[in-house]
Amino acid sequence: GNGAGNNSSGFSALLTGEFFYNDGNYFSKGFSAFIWSTNENGRDATAMDLDFGNNFISLFTTDKRYGYSVRCLKD
Repeated sequence: GNGAGNNSSGFSALLTGEFFYNDGNYFSKGFSAFIWSTNENGRDATAMDLDFGNNFISLFTTDKRYGYSVRCLKD
């Protein structure tokens, strides 16, 4: 609800926001879902931003110290 999708693809993502390691603040809860990928390089890793307010999905590389969500899959 509230623009957060309907799970029609079989993938649900909670709009958990992100935690900023450098200042300890939490942002975007209820507006975006930031999810880590398994692609990493040293201190950085690739993450995905699902943003319902702007209707976009983006992949980006950032510092692994940010607090993003992980998706667990059952074998």
